[in-house]
Amino acid sequence: MKKTIVTIGVLLTFNCFYAQNIPKEYFELVKKADSLYNIHDYKNSANTYSEAFKTNGWKGMPNDRYNAACSWAMANVPDSAFFNLERIASKSSYNNYNHIIKDSDLMGLHSDKRWSPLIELVKLNKEKAEEKLDRPLVAQLDSIYQDDQGDRLKAQDIQSKLGSNSEEYKNLWKNVHIKDWGLMLLEIKEIQLCF
Repeated sequence: MKKTIVTIGVLLTFNCFYAQNIPKEYFELVKKADSLYNIHDYKNSANTYSEAFKTNGWKGMPNDRYNAACSWAMANVPDSAFFNLERIASKSSYNNYNHIIKDSDLMGLHSDKRWSPLIELVKLNKEKAEEKLDRPLVAQLDSIYQDDQGDRLKAQDIQSKLGSNSEEYKNLWKNVHIKDWGLMLLEIKEIQLCF
């Protein structure tokens, strides 16, 4: 499952404008779908995402479509999972290649014949989005992202396999918190240097 925070002002403004035109019920249903996913009720989570899309003329925000695909995949309904993934890849130019290939929720889809064409499309979207970017900087930022998010993705796997009370899960989150606090202290130090 993917959780994202948009930090670029232009995208945030667009998302806020777009979100104003979406019925309130859509957001309530998405919140309910997320809650169902978190308690591992994947089938009801997926169906609730579908209800949310229905309230909005069968349109969904890309992140919600992605999460719906994860719920469908975990509920072992690959047709619906692929429908949502193909929709965001073709209509929203979804390009988070590194995330989609490692997302444990989607592992059950990897052996499906539709997986390779989907991944190729996501990869093309990524290349198009990055063609005018500074490639070394993109690689460095990707590395930072993987370092920051890698343990969080592993935690999801460990939680689903061993539970949140397992030592492995607790140790992984301990490392995440150490990294987060370390970065926060560096940011505070840099802010102090600016004054």
